Amino acid sequence: MDLPFTGEYFVQGKTSKRIQEDTEARYRFAQDYVRGKDVLEIACGTGFGTDFLKKAGARSVTGGDISEEALAYARSHYAADGITFIGAHIEALTFTKQFDVIICFETIEHVPRYRDALAGLFRALRPGGVLLLTTPNRTITSPRIRSMHIPIPSSFHTQEFTPDEMRTLLVQTDFSEGSLRLFGQRQQPKIPMRALRFLYKKLFDPGHRTSPKFESLRRFLQPRIFLYVAEKPHASLRG
Repeated sequence: MDLPFTGEYFVQGKTSKRIQEDTEARYRFAQDYVRGKDVLEIACGTGFGTDFLKKAGARSVTGGDISEEALAYARSHYAADGITFIGAHIEALTFTKQFDVIICFETIEHVPRYRDALAGLFRALRPGGVLLLTTPNRTITSPRIRSMHIPIPSSFHTQEFTPDEMRTLLVQTDFSEGSLRLFGQRQQPKIPMRALRFLYKKLFDPGHRTSPKFESLRRFLQPRIFLYVAEKPHASLRG
């Protein structure tokens, strides 16, 4: 089965070098968290990352996605022992089992009911389990949008977040505040003036020349994509 690259799903061999570098960097970061674990990758798309996580040493990986077309591609390219692909909607997750680790990369910005999505991810984690979540940093990707409640001029995104906004949402969902760790990809200066932003991008091309590796945030820089590691407490009112 073949699947064209539309900008919504990563398709190996059909995306730009930058998108491939960014995608691979996310899964390389995750590999230390998944070894020997039961993992859920929500919005697994074409299955590239699901396969990567299993090869990185996960005990089992369940890849869930809303798109039957993407799931058909995943099953035809990445079927293997220990990998399961299922239909799943992030805003209405129902599982009879819980997972040690949940991967939610570049997804939360696509769903209007993002609070329901985070609550579902929380329920799907075992106590002590870990969520790895990435999303675009609105400060860089949509600097003219001042609130996560304002629609984003995008074909795919319904809203975007700042790191502080996502931190608040994770704490409100009952993830352990003390466990939260923040990392950034493609870190670059925040430039408030539109003309200067245009000039900076023209001269320095930060979308390509900055590092795709997720690192602790650097002083005076903002990540294009940020990643939170969040832990579900061992005792929780939400189960």
